[in-house]
Amino acid sequence: MLFLLCLFLLASMSIVGGFAYFNYRENCRLGELGVQRATLGVANYAQLFLHTAENSVRQLARSPEIINAVGSLPKNMTRGTPLVYMEPLPREAAALRTLLDTTLYGSHRIQQAGFLDIYGGFMASPALRVVLVNDPRTRPWFTRAMDAPAGSVVRSSYLSAPGNEPVCTFSQAIYKDEKPVGVVYMEVSLRILSQSLAVLSPGSSGKIYVLDNTGMALIAPDSYDASARHVPVAAPREFLEAGDGRYYTTVGGVPTFWAVHTDKLGFRYIVTLDAEELLHDSNMLLLRSCMGAGLVLLIILVVGYAIAGSAVMPLARLETAANAIADGRPDAAFPEPSEFAGEIRALRNAIVRMLVSLRSAAAAAQRTTQRATANERYALAALRDAVQRQRDSQNKLEAMRLAARDLSAAMEGLAAAKNEEQRAEYLRKGLKASELFMLLTGNRMRKNAGGASAPVKTDPKS
Repeated sequence: MLFLLCLFLLASMSIVGGFAYFNYRENCRLGELGVQRATLGVANYAQLFLHTAENSVRQLARSPEIINAVGSLPKNMTRGTPLVYMEPLPREAAALRTLLDTTLYGSHRIQQAGFLDIYGGFMASPALRVVLVNDPRTRPWFTRAMDAPAGSVVRSSYLSAPGNEPVCTFSQAIYKDEKPVGVVYMEVSLRILSQSLAVLSPGSSGKIYVLDNTGMALIAPDSYDASARHVPVAAPREFLEAGDGRYYTTVGGVPTFWAVHTDKLGFRYIVTLDAEELLHDSNMLLLRSCMGAGLVLLIILVVGYAIAGSAVMPLARLETAANAIADGRPDAAFPEPSEFAGEIRALRNAIVRMLVSLRSAAAAAQRTTQRATANERYALAALRDAVQRQRDSQNKLEAMRLAARDLSAAMEGLAAAKNEEQRAEYLRKGLKASELFMLLTGNRMRKNAGGASAPVKTDPKS
């Protein structure tokens, strides 16, 4: 019974453990698929921000209004002074302003667009009213674009001049006669993009990273707090070394589901999810399963103890007593009736009745065996006496035969004796053999008054 209880407990634990394991595996699979789909969603959504600006910069760079406006843009680069636009603007500058306004307002994702030529002429949309730097030509988007190969779009992450806003700026140098003459640029607010992407992250612990082709994080968790200065954030090493796909590894000491997607422009989109959050339900299920299994084990132990106390242990005592009887010890001590109750007591009484019958039968068999043993002893003694009498008879017959032979020889010698001395010798031998023969046959010789011997019949038993 205890074996069956243990087997039942083992089967229950196996079922619970298997269910928890497969649920854990399913949650892991869902987590990996979730972060992969979230990554693709982030990539598609971010393309509307980043790729639109990059493609718009490429289109602006090919517009003739850019080349025509070189040298005709307003110049006033003293920090803190109003930026004065000549009214009316030159035709080339007005055409560029119309182009920038059309490009800017054609996409709400672009925060600012502008053009700065090498002579300091500047035009932006929306129009700047106050110059916030001494010379915009010192800005990263201008210097990097001027140093880049022709036709390359440069991405820069920094704080924008208006509003101290973290932005990602796309800029491209404009060439005329194979010489750079200015830089066209567009800015995308990373704070707005980060806030927009936050709704796409899976779970409350989901995080989103957007990396440029240098590994710099354009968007990273908590990197663009409005109250903090912008500092470019480097992505974790695991993100930089991993290829596109989904992963389940430890990032920063935290078990994490994460996926990577790289688009054709070199942007890398990474979405992470704390595995403990996703697996919380599985862990809770496993914990509840273990607690339930422990409770079942406790109940089984209590029930088993009760069963053992009321049935198993009394049955074990009965089994011990029954084994003693089976081993040929019917006089072994048997448990008292007070130690049992119910059906087990009835079973004990039935075994006792059987034991009494066995003892009676054993006593009768013992008496029969004793009588048979006594008869056997008597028969054996009689047989020994008969054998001994037969042996004595054979010995007596042999002695009588020898005595008769000696008597016959003495008579023959007496008949052939030639003198008295020989006759006396043979007579003496004859008398001796005759006395022995008569003694063996139960007769004995007695001497008469004349000295002659006469036979006397005697009892053979004397």
